[in-house]
Amino acid sequence: MMLFWALYRTWTIDPGFIPKHTLVDYDETRQRDYCLQCRIKRPERSHHCSKCKRCVLNMDHHCVWTANCIGLYNRKFFLLILFWGSVGMFQATLLGITNIYALWNRIWVYDSLDFNKVKAGFIFLLTFSQFLNGFGLYYFFWNNFKLIAINICTLDQMILEIEATTKRKYHTDLTIYNLGFWYNFYFYFGKNPLLWFIPVGRPLGDGYNWDKRVSSREMSENAIQIE
Repeated sequence: MMLFWALYRTWTIDPGFIPKHTLVDYDETRQRDYCLQCRIKRPERSHHCSKCKRCVLNMDHHCVWTANCIGLYNRKFFLLILFWGSVGMFQATLLGITNIYALWNRIWVYDSLDFNKVKAGFIFLLTFSQFLNGFGLYYFFWNNFKLIAINICTLDQMILEIEATTKRKYHTDLTIYNLGFWYNFYFYFGKNPLLWFIPVGRPLGDGYNWDKRVSSREMSENAIQIE
């Protein structure tokens, strides 16, 4: 039930679409954070989705399975899809292993008909596929959970990977949003442990204003000025 509830919430909720055609000065239209499609000045950490044709607050990615963007307001629900999906698949795997064990006992002890062997083989293939799906969902969940732990999103991770493998630099210090594991976790999941695994609630921020810590670059500049 939790899986389908989280899926419904992720599919139907507004992920954080920014209103279009916000009035801005002409000079602002020439800045990098101005979106020509939506005609708005994007807040920091927001991106334009080519599928939804809208700018989204704290956009993580566009999910084809939910036909919706994953952004500020449904990121928790998306993680719960992955969590409950992997839990369900592993439960089904354990159930399949139990059935296989019971069938093989009947085959070897009672020398049952070949039908049981065919049935056991079918259940084995089904159980193996469920295990692979569960492992894939868990891997995806764990990767996204690690991103939340340091308060970055999938698009931020892509930027870091591009900077690490090429000479292209975006000059964006993404570590300034990392205020510690618990602060980052509370921001998306809230402070009530009873609601962490339930697809309800809203993030603690509005997506327009972000708390930040002093970056290493600013610390170096301040040290130089003091000297």
